[in-house]
Amino acid sequence: MGLLQEIITGATDGTKPVSELLRSMQVLAVRGGARDLQSWVKKERDGYGDYDVLPSYRGPFSVNPKAHLAGPFNSQIRNMELPRGAFPEEFYHLFEIRFYQRMAEMEDLIAKDVNKLHMPWPADAVALANGLMNSGRIRLIEMHGLVSAWTPVGRAAMVRTVDAVRSRILDLALELEGVSPELGDVAGSTAEHKEEISAKFQMNITAHTVNVGETVFPNYGVVAVTTGDTGSLEKYLRALQVTDEAAIDELTRAVESGEVGDLQKEDSRLMKAMKRVGGLVGTASVNAGTSSGFQLVQKAVEGYLGLGA
Repeated sequence: MGLLQEIITGATDGTKPVSELLRSMQVLAVRGGARDLQSWVKKERDGYGDYDVLPSYRGPFSVNPKAHLAGPFNSQIRNMELPRGAFPEEFYHLFEIRFYQRMAEMEDLIAKDVNKLHMPWPADAVALANGLMNSGRIRLIEMHGLVSAWTPVGRAAMVRTVDAVRSRILDLALELEGVSPELGDVAGSTAEHKEEISAKFQMNITAHTVNVGETVFPNYGVVAVTTGDTGSLEKYLRALQVTDEAAIDELTRAVESGEVGDLQKEDSRLMKAMKRVGGLVGTASVNAGTSSGFQLVQKAVEGYLGLGA
């Protein structure tokens, strides 16, 4: 059985962990000289860095943090769910989870009881929250303050993330099988298929995350964001039913002058422009997809920057 067929079989019947499938896909990518595929495989295998733009299947996912509160006369409230609406915007990232871990680590956590895992809030965040509660800007339980707070990590979300990578590997392998059945074999030559591999990678792993189908936007047909093409980004935003041209212009100027790292900075010009436009996305657009307005805009920006899931 050739390497490509092994990948297809292992991804289909679930006999191989995704981390092993990624190693096989790495061999295929190196032999084929497909640097974009190599980069994606490496990040999925080894994990993403703090300044990497995460693909949408790795988050963010909305969750309800929990907290331990204490008040007068030694009163205690444990495992209280915190409402996002009670907190200012600078706390919103603590109401989300993102998976930066390497694939093998995620699979190991899934095999255990991952529902017991949580991410403690930084001490500075707890202190800031208590200060805002004292000033009345955050209202929870009267005369009670936070002792600690944490964001739970759901097993279901992690399973979906791992399964999303498995599905992408399978889809790509099936497409590559159509390019050349012997692709990936030691005796075969894959370098000559470099362009085909990259094209299939873009279609199955990158481009489809920023494509909008006719059922979503019947007035626009299929809309895709092309890397470095401002016109395609603007068309995509209009397809999202964003009618504020000033907001669209601000976002395009921000993405043209910004850097990839700005996507991870809450106070960057690019992030602020994305949030503004995300709030203007039409309701039908959000309902047609399974993403929030901000996530749809984020995918568009990632497509413009040549990133994506």
